[in-house]
Amino acid sequence: MENAASEQTIVDEEESLEESHLGVELTDLKFRHVLVPSIFGMALGASANLLFDTFVMQAGLLSAILFSPLIAFLTKTKIGWEHSLGLGFVSVITSIIWLLGFNYFNTLAIFFAWVWMCSSWWKYDLPPFRYGFWHGFGIAFSTFIGGILSYNIF
Repeated sequence: MENAASEQTIVDEEESLEESHLGVELTDLKFRHVLVPSIFGMALGASANLLFDTFVMQAGLLSAILFSPLIAFLTKTKIGWEHSLGLGFVSVITSIIWLLGFNYFNTLAIFFAWVWMCSSWWKYDLPPFRYGFWHGFGIAFSTFIGGILSYNIF
């Protein structure tokens, strides 16, 4: 009888400890939606710079569409056409803008839009299209950085 009572006391103490730890709720900052597209964008920009002499940005941005299911998987976003469409929309539009030539609009406007998305969209549960849109802006900016780094290093 004493053994059963002591086991019940231990179980009650463990449950109260678990409840106290469960009371602390961790906020999901969704940093994965910033880090994963940045790494992919830099890798795509660097590899496009090494493989192509012209249209480096277009090659890097349009190849991001091929990797959109992998990006969606790594960022825990629903994998499907909606995410790819959001990322593809941004990639195609910025590729067209890059065809006009280099200017500050290509880099700064995309950077400021991406920073705004990173600072405000993490608070919400978004549909896959908007996550793809967010990832597209991250890739569009970091592809430029990856191309510059690759050009200067190699």
